[in-house]
Amino acid sequence: MTLAALTAAAVVATTPSPASEPLDPVAFFEGATRGVGTLHVRGRNRQRFTVTGRGEREPGGAVRLSQAIRWEDGRVDRRVCRMWRVGPGEWRGRGTDMLGEGRAEAVGDTVVLTWRRAGGPFGGPLTVTQVLRRRADGGLDNAGPVRLWGVTVARLEERIMRVEGP
Repeated sequence: MTLAALTAAAVVATTPSPASEPLDPVAFFEGATRGVGTLHVRGRNRQRFTVTGRGEREPGGAVRLSQAIRWEDGRVDRRVCRMWRVGPGEWRGRGTDMLGEGRAEAVGDTVVLTWRRAGGPFGGPLTVTQVLRRRADGGLDNAGPVRLWGVTVARLEERIMRVEGP
């Protein structure tokens, strides 16, 4: 699996809500989502992708999200993740491509998600930080660095929307 496939699949988003309410990624992912983005890998060309997701609410309030990531070269990567609230403005998650648990915290119209995954060069773990900002149209801008041993090796940029249908 490429660095791009290992890093771009994680997507966190939120439901449109009044500006006074913090973003809630669990609520946003219940239903269908679509993302369009680019992964800029250091020393390589940009890699464009689309993400389609379907989230189902579980008993206890967590959401289980299945995603398909389609790369412009025709590759398709699939992932499944689960996210749950652990406190006001705070969530945890696990995914098929994560090492341990990821963490997310909301401050106003922003959610910051940090998680780790295997697959970095020389066997090192990659640390992914995603800064998710609510847009006026109810969608999200998702951007952030991918680091290996503290050095930025890639940057993710994506626009995410809730959509109708499966």
